[in-house]
Amino acid sequence: MKNKMYKKSSFQAGFTVIELSIVLIISGLMITMLLGSYKVYMNNQAYYTTRDHLERVDSALNTYRGDEGEYPCPSDPTLPSDHDLYGKALKECDVCVNNTTRPLLDADNPSAGLSNVICVQTTRDADGDSVDDFILIGGLPFSTLADLYFLEDGFREYMGQDGYYNQFTYAVSANMAADHPLDYPVNRALGAVTVVDENNVDLSDPPSTSHYVVISHGLNGMGAYTLEGLRINQAECRTSSLGPIPPGLNNFNPEKENCDDEDPFFKKALRSLAEGDDYFDDIVLYRNTFAQSMWEITTAYISPSDQREYMYNTNIGDVGVNIDDPDSMLHIDGNTKVDNRAEAEEGFCDATISTPECMDTDLFSTYDDSDERWQCEDGKVAIGIQNNGLICEDLIDPDEAPPEILVDCRNLGGPGIDYNVTGITYDRNLNRIYASGCAAPSSP
Repeated sequence: MKNKMYKKSSFQAGFTVIELSIVLIISGLMITMLLGSYKVYMNNQAYYTTRDHLERVDSALNTYRGDEGEYPCPSDPTLPSDHDLYGKALKECDVCVNNTTRPLLDADNPSAGLSNVICVQTTRDADGDSVDDFILIGGLPFSTLADLYFLEDGFREYMGQDGYYNQFTYAVSANMAADHPLDYPVNRALGAVTVVDENNVDLSDPPSTSHYVVISHGLNGMGAYTLEGLRINQAECRTSSLGPIPPGLNNFNPEKENCDDEDPFFKKALRSLAEGDDYFDDIVLYRNTFAQSMWEITTAYISPSDQREYMYNTNIGDVGVNIDDPDSMLHIDGNTKVDNRAEAEEGFCDATISTPECMDTDLFSTYDDSDERWQCEDGKVAIGIQNNGLICEDLIDPDEAPPEILVDCRNLGGPGIDYNVTGITYDRNLNRIYASGCAAPSSP
């Protein structure tokens, strides 16, 4: 007779193969669901990170234009991360003459070779020079922006990449990235980039006047440059299910318009993850021209204590007042009035205007009485006229080191024959005082 104490219960016997298989299938399904949810979560995070970075890029680019008078040139997106010019704006980019031109990688060092920034000609002549304008396509100069605005605006180099860890593509109107002085910044009407929607409707008014476009090539990264300067699926940017893509606008490849590098057209279309030619996951930022006043005031930063305001007309070409066909930069037919302070009519100043409104010409012509004559304090010189008074400035900047003094007319008549100093001049740039004239001594 068998001992019943050795009989095993069903729990002691463990899982059967079928039971174990069911457990594994359920576990696999749960893991698959979790992985799918995690993938969706990560894609959403990448999308919103990209949107946030684009906002920071837009702010930095426009701060750059305000500070420098123009937008930065693109960077060469093919450079590896250990290159000295990685993420740096090209120093000179107003060089385009045709669609095969490449700006130099370093304008100060031609031996460095040509960059991989692309010149593309548009069909817009915004500056009126009888040559259709160009745009430049390259990488976003994130290192340049970070160097300038790290502390001021909080821009960091990593904001120059999208949430998918690729570089942003940056296309900018060449005229708006050309060198402009601070007191004559680039005219905002010089944009030449064309940005359209999925129906090829231009998003700028007037058409084709966007200043720049910054593009994240999205989840698939097609046409993007990696952080190490490698291009992703560039060949796909020029082909479709219908064959090769001709240059110019097309309706069946909304995404590939952003990476073909063959025309000035870019698309900001509705997001679509449908397979084939309808796929579009690019995230696009553009800056275009907009309604503005005829006159604009800008501030030029000279020094922390010297920030000057300038007013300029935003029209392109000559400006006419009371005339339809001006032939000068400012052509006025009739009287001119400036801030109600002076009016050009029958003479220098209209006698019917009260004295404070007029320039007192005696200040120019009276020399007999020093009390009535315009003059600056000792140690100062006049640099201009404003509000019926002189603008005076220190002859020698008190913050500078003492000037070098080279007032010497000795031995000009030969050994031991000294000439007399007849004048001295101070060179502010060199911080140097030197003799501006010497004369032979008169005979006794």
